[in-house]
Amino acid sequence: MFGLGLLAGGALVGVGYAVTPIPAAHDVAVSEATMVYYGNGKPIGKLAEENRVAVPLNKVPKHVQMAVLAAENRDFYTEPGVSPRGLARAIWGVATGGYAGGGSTITQQYSKVAFLSPEQTISRKLKEMFIAIKLDRQRSKDWILEQYLNTIYFGRGAYGIQAAADAYFHKPVGKLTPSQGAMLASLIQLPEYYSLPENRGELVQRWRYVIDGMVKMGQVSPEQVARMRPAEFRKERADNAFAGQRGYLMRRTITELQQLGFSEDMIYRRGLRVHTTFDPRLQMYARQAVEEARPEDWPAKVQTGLVAVEPRTGEVLAEYGGRNYLKHQYDNAFMAAPQAGSAFKPYVLAAALEDGIGLDSMVDGSSPQTFKGGYRVSNDGNVNYGPITLTRATQKSVNTAYVNLAMKVGLSKVMETAEEAGIPAETLEPHAGRAGMALGIASVRPVEQAAGFATFASGGMYAEPHVVRRVEDSDGNLQKQVTPQTHRAFSADVAADTTYAMQQVVRGGTATAARLSDRPAAGKTGTTDKNKAAWFVGFTPQISTAVAMFHQDGKSLIGLPGYSEIYGGTVPASIWNAFMERAMANKPVEQFPQRADVGITQLYATPTPTATPTPSVTATPKPTIPGPEWSEEPWPGYSEEPEEPEEDPGFPFGTDDEPTEESNTVPRRSDE
Repeated sequence: MFGLGLLAGGALVGVGYAVTPIPAAHDVAVSEATMVYYGNGKPIGKLAEENRVAVPLNKVPKHVQMAVLAAENRDFYTEPGVSPRGLARAIWGVATGGYAGGGSTITQQYSKVAFLSPEQTISRKLKEMFIAIKLDRQRSKDWILEQYLNTIYFGRGAYGIQAAADAYFHKPVGKLTPSQGAMLASLIQLPEYYSLPENRGELVQRWRYVIDGMVKMGQVSPEQVARMRPAEFRKERADNAFAGQRGYLMRRTITELQQLGFSEDMIYRRGLRVHTTFDPRLQMYARQAVEEARPEDWPAKVQTGLVAVEPRTGEVLAEYGGRNYLKHQYDNAFMAAPQAGSAFKPYVLAAALEDGIGLDSMVDGSSPQTFKGGYRVSNDGNVNYGPITLTRATQKSVNTAYVNLAMKVGLSKVMETAEEAGIPAETLEPHAGRAGMALGIASVRPVEQAAGFATFASGGMYAEPHVVRRVEDSDGNLQKQVTPQTHRAFSADVAADTTYAMQQVVRGGTATAARLSDRPAAGKTGTTDKNKAAWFVGFTPQISTAVAMFHQDGKSLIGLPGYSEIYGGTVPASIWNAFMERAMANKPVEQFPQRADVGITQLYATPTPTATPTPSVTATPKPTIPGPEWSEEPWPGYSEEPEEPEEDPGFPFGTDDEPTEESNTVPRRSDE
């Protein structure tokens, strides 16, 4: 029975070998560019369109060839096309649910990459073996090595040794040094991992393994090795497909595809069709709004980030990450994180409303005030507002009132509410327990603020921002449909009342420059200590948009040509207005929900009663026309004041026990 089993197994292997063909040489290793599209189906650009340049083996230096063999298959020229031991280990790994890689010869690797799918199955490993054996018998070793060197993936979107030489060292393969060749050979095992700067230490270890193999193979001498050092990679170079604004959209799309589980090989080689959420019309409006508001004589390091989000789905409709990706690859919309300043206050207000504290509640807005621990807070210009309602404190961005409110609600509740609206916990935790959280000492990204304020626009439902809508393969088959990730952050009534207060900011508060011509808008300004950053974040029911300005070196915005100081209500609010006027044109006018009046009125500060004058007995009072009572709305003849910059909260980062002795300013982290 055992003998019969062996004969049957051998027969099956023979049949498998006989029926497994080798594709024609011109069909080998054909890769297809991935296409990225706007939401309306128009193309944004291609990925890996020209990142493969085949070269004959005689154009590849011998030391580069030998480095690859030292890394992947030191007995390539003497052993058969398969490694029986490695193949048995791989099949056992698949059968037992373990790791199926490792132990493959270069011929097997080439067979897998050129002809087969990356699935981990026994049948695929057997096909790999059959093709490798046939290749080894029908083709020369040099032919196989040449095809392998022109096919294998090296990271950075580079397929083949020529593209890799250009991607990592900005030179043709023929000019690679032995050290550089060994570095590229070291990447092959884990290109996506080893190519990252933070993993260079492990890459160098792999490089030493390759160099040691070259010594054993007689390709370099120990004396040469003693003089060799691991080569340094050149900075990743963006091509013209990433020029201008497109580069930010393409790079963000790549990042999100990786987060969705697509490997770099799939992204750059498998001909995906990626449909994004970006609106080309809104993209144009974003660029126009920013660049029209920016004087030409401003320093290049003064940066602006803009993000527009659809509130109900979290789809990112537009982003402005910088003037040109080729010159500034740090995305101001998704990567920059300046301090939020008073643009954080709506989360404090939402926390208070959730806690049952109504909009008409009175808090102390007098200035200056000293809080527990000796921390001193003042309003802009040291304006003493006295007892003030929460609506009015929001409209005028009153620092002392908001610190008092945060103390009443509890800082842990404020943190919880901000997290529910999408502000990452790791951003807030360094400031846990610090009253300065109410004044926005935490650093946030524009995309986080746009999505956070979108929560108010959508009635309290948070939707995670994203840029990929769906992914198809080259034949149009659906590979991934992105479903909006939502959760309820707070009640619809809380969202309605917070929105009502923020409407007053635009109608007659610190952001009148943002007021739209034909529809209601709500939002909040933010200006950080020493004018290092300025924000306006606002929304209509259909779109939430965040605009942030900052200096990339953490310097102040004071003294820019044309402006003595930059506040959230000046340039950022004007950019927001210019973008939203265009974005909302021809869209139906939607109204915000009516004020819900959640909670009850709390008198944490008592208004000073006004004495009623006693009329003279002899005087005849003149008739008067009764005027309207004070309201949150701008009154007739109201003179709009310029935005008041929020003062430094006066809370040191280092300790909660003692105030700083030198000044009341808060040490700030760099905006980078």
